[in-house]
Amino acid sequence: MLVADRDRGFCAAAEAVLAGNERVQVVGCAHDGPQALALAASLVPDLVLLGIGLPLLDGVSVARRLRQLRQGTLVVLVGGVEDDAFADAERRSGATAFLKRDAQLFENLELTLALASVTALLAAEDESLQ
Repeated sequence: MLVADRDRGFCAAAEAVLAGNERVQVVGCAHDGPQALALAASLVPDLVLLGIGLPLLDGVSVARRLRQLRQGTLVVLVGGVEDDAFADAERRSGATAFLKRDAQLFENLELTLALASVTALLAAEDESLQ
């Protein structure tokens, strides 16, 4: 998993929370949009945990580009904005899931990652049936 967030503490916390998870390994951390795209291209992660407020290129734009470059990559967006315009942009980004940045974020992280994986598998199965 690649973690991309402007907050270096967030990246460290994600690594710490997932350290005991045998199924998810953090392979890199990025702190701006272009760096996230470059690391995604070189590391080829199965999953990207992506902060919305990345500098230089926001998380929604990065998610959109990642989905264009690598259809199989799961993208989980993390943000705190809850308005209709943002929700619409998040849906159009192609992200697999969205997590609200709050006190329970890391408590819900493993469950959300599992659900995102199942969602992606079901979507791939639907595409193969068409």
